[in-house]
Amino acid sequence: MAVAVVAAGAATLILRPRSGLIEPAAVDAAAYFSKAQLDRASEFRDVQRLIGLGGLAVSGGTLALLALRPPRRVAELLERAGRRPVAGGAMVGAGL
Repeated sequence: MAVAVVAAGAATLILRPRSGLIEPAAVDAAAYFSKAQLDRASEFRDVQRLIGLGGLAVSGGTLALLALRPPRRVAELLERAGRRPVAGGAMVGAGL
């Protein structure tokens, strides 16, 4: 895990633009879209945000439930995988 963090940090420094960061141009959305289109986009964004938060809550709850109380079959399979760490780790990874 530490190697991945160090590699990501090094890549960030190496791949950074040499001339510095480029400031984005100021753009007025009303110059390109009508008021109705902007209102529709805002409504769509609000609903999508709620759907995303709901999905995150369901995923987190499911993960917590499986971590705290794994089904008996899953616990047995993980125990069997633990007897042979390399092969078991490969099988668990493939299963995920």
